[in-house]
Amino acid sequence: MKSLKIAAVVLTAGCALVACGTDKSNEPAETMPQSSEPAGKAASQQVQYDTGDYFPKYRVPYRDMTSLEGGKAIESNVIADVHLLGYEFNPVLKDGRRSANVYTHNGFGEFLLSNYMSTLEEMNPPIQGGHYLVSQSQDRETEFLSTIVRLDSAKSAQKMANKLYELSVTQGPQLSDHKEIAKDPKKLDRERIAEDVPVKEVPNTRASKAKSRNLEKSTDSTAMETFTTHNEFMIYTRGNGNPKAFGKTRAQAIAFLKKQVPLLDSIPTHKTAAGYGKLKNWAPTDKHGLLRYAVTTPVGAPAPQDVGTHSARAYAGTHMRPDGNMKILELSGIEHVASWETTIGKASGEDSAKTYQNAYISKAVDTQDFEKYDEPQQLPNTKCMKQDSSSGGGVECVMVYGDMIAKGVQGYSLPLDRDGSETSVTKSDSEHKDQDKYAPESLEAAQKLLSQKMAAQYKIFEDAKKNPKGSVPPSLQSVKPR
Repeated sequence: MKSLKIAAVVLTAGCALVACGTDKSNEPAETMPQSSEPAGKAASQQVQYDTGDYFPKYRVPYRDMTSLEGGKAIESNVIADVHLLGYEFNPVLKDGRRSANVYTHNGFGEFLLSNYMSTLEEMNPPIQGGHYLVSQSQDRETEFLSTIVRLDSAKSAQKMANKLYELSVTQGPQLSDHKEIAKDPKKLDRERIAEDVPVKEVPNTRASKAKSRNLEKSTDSTAMETFTTHNEFMIYTRGNGNPKAFGKTRAQAIAFLKKQVPLLDSIPTHKTAAGYGKLKNWAPTDKHGLLRYAVTTPVGAPAPQDVGTHSARAYAGTHMRPDGNMKILELSGIEHVASWETTIGKASGEDSAKTYQNAYISKAVDTQDFEKYDEPQQLPNTKCMKQDSSSGGGVECVMVYGDMIAKGVQGYSLPLDRDGSETSVTKSDSEHKDQDKYAPESLEAAQKLLSQKMAAQYKIFEDAKKNPKGSVPPSLQSVKPR
């Protein structure tokens, strides 16, 4: 559901942060200062809230990671922290379409066709982490995709960039893989082959352009691809725009690269075997202590798409209107967030936390067809909203606890009839025994699950004051990613 879109993380090694609480060889992250007293605390002390299977205690500090599998998630997140949002280099790119981490070359399969992917499969580039964003103008005329990946060395980055560029100007995006094309040249659609575009404004950059198609508007467009290296980083971009205004498409790519490349030097990268990078190990798992407050995934449940800590910029990029969400975060003084089953942020004060809650809910209700509803368990300082469609929908709640905010989301999909069409759900239908309780098929089921999640969140905030050392959560080794 687009309005409830969360940053996608390809959790190839299971839950990205599974091992970080048990690695005893590393130092713990810092502990957050305790939250201030919430309004209405005395009235809520006697209430027993339903937390379902969610762990309702403040957890022990996360350990810094040393394993490659978990570290890729950490490094991808710090790359996302400096990844420019569309409106930061082109004011018309106000809408966010996609935000995802890239752990291996398979992540490129979200936007590259068969011949590119089969070539990358052969190369198996040593990607250490990465992130991509897709932004779009509100009139759907202009779209821009940018991907930043870090490899083990400058040589590897250059090799990957060169190969992608060569494919662009010799084949272009094709539905057949490169081996099939080599065996049968008739499978090569020559209309897709790109031509070189000189780009002298940005060092170590090659570019190409080709005919494209705007599928949303059913009109012709021109696509420009760029391939840039900066030390061990490789940046790939693709911008689509009006064929009669290619100059704007080109200027957009150059504007992005000129602003983006210098930011790469600020990333706290781990040192690779080839000697590239700054840190002996990976960046801290929970530098600001926020992830300890987040609700974790129950054993056996599917992990959420977004796990880890983020800058305000990276978090804003996971929303449909990054610019508006960034303004709300800045207004509230929220500089970092941490996400698991819930997303946690620390505002500049209790009033600022309430400002975030009110602004976030109001904006969604006013501009994205959300409707407010009462939280089922009447959790303190919690506001909720819902959005539905013919195929399903989602619910979202924002809780304020002192200067902390916690946000939870839960989607649901209506079950299909035998002919594949959606059908309405009665209460009895939604309670059939084989239904996965973590994949609700009705609004009511989604509201109940989210209420349990937010109740666990409230108890975690309460427990953090009583038990600052934290508790060890149940083993998460069985958590399977979506």
